Amino acid sequence: MIETAILGTGYGISTYAKAIAVHPLFDLHTIFSRDESKAKQARKDLGFRKHTNNLTEILSDRKIRLVCVATPPHTHYEFAKKALLAGKHVICSAPFMMSIKEAEELAELAKKQDLLAVVDHHVNYYPARKYAQRLLADGKIGKLTHIERIYRDNQMFNTDALSLWKMQRKLKGGALGILGSHDIDYLLRIAGGIRSVSAKTFTSHPQRESTDGQLIENDADDSFQLAIGFHSGVKAQIHVTRSYVGKTQDEFIFHGHKGSLHFTNNTDLIYYEIGSEKRERLALPPAYQLANIPGSYQTAAFYMLLEILSSAIFHQTPVSPTFDEGIHIQRVLDASYLSASSGNTIIIGEDESAPVKPVVDEIVVKKIYD
Repeated sequence: MIETAILGTGYGISTYAKAIAVHPLFDLHTIFSRDESKAKQARKDLGFRKHTNNLTEILSDRKIRLVCVATPPHTHYEFAKKALLAGKHVICSAPFMMSIKEAEELAELAKKQDLLAVVDHHVNYYPARKYAQRLLADGKIGKLTHIERIYRDNQMFNTDALSLWKMQRKLKGGALGILGSHDIDYLLRIAGGIRSVSAKTFTSHPQRESTDGQLIENDADDSFQLAIGFHSGVKAQIHVTRSYVGKTQDEFIFHGHKGSLHFTNNTDLIYYEIGSEKRERLALPPAYQLANIPGSYQTAAFYMLLEILSSAIFHQTPVSPTFDEGIHIQRVLDASYLSASSGNTIIIGEDESAPVKPVVDEIVVKKIYD
């Protein structure tokens, strides 16, 4: 059993705790919040063994093997570093760190401590994303040339989700950090190392309503455009807005010499063949489906990340993305912020020394609790 502590009563409760609660190899040991009343309520609602507002209690508890850092990004460095120094495996929510320097230091620390340290990009386990990645690797559309990414939602108007840090650019609270980090990670897996970025960010509402109903000054971006150039020659365009009043749209289109692959809202996967009117809807194989567990789509995807992590802990199988891989994600994100502020295209690397993301296939996960 992997005794687990969760830091944070927002995302840590809505996604992490609900997945851990039903996984047979993980145990909800301790919930942490600096607001003890929130930790106490979470313990009551979800069945944690303990609650605390004192991080030292978690760090000194030898039973706890895994710490999930689900707090705002500006706290990640402090919490993840302390957990690693205390000998705990770590899952850190995205966006990962506040700077490349922090990312490099913690990646090195995880290796020195011989611990598993993972950046939570569980959206990679959404069925259409996983299957599209496999089809592209197998040459379904021929040589990949261009990627289009469009995302729209209404979080701008969802006051329940607007924590104070999400309104502050200096705390990486905008759409580029929160959503862009996931897209960067996914596209690294598809097209390899990134050479250049050109970004624009937009803040459409300088005031937003916080969770307690107050109007707060907001300088975080609610929309962004990001042009990416890969070492492979592939180009990508990402368009994101969080101030859309209609139904959420979550779309990727991959263009190649033989055809295009298109999926919307992580479900419908369609192949278009060049030179014909062929339009083929592709069924998602059972191996790519999410576990049927209570909670949201994100909860089920995070459950799959737990599967990979438990196999890594008990059987030394691969896990991804590690803090090492998170360095490149952070490098691209930092360059994107610099591009947005300067108005320039930022060259990240002149060669292909940046790592290409490995594919952790579902086949490597052993059924260790059969």
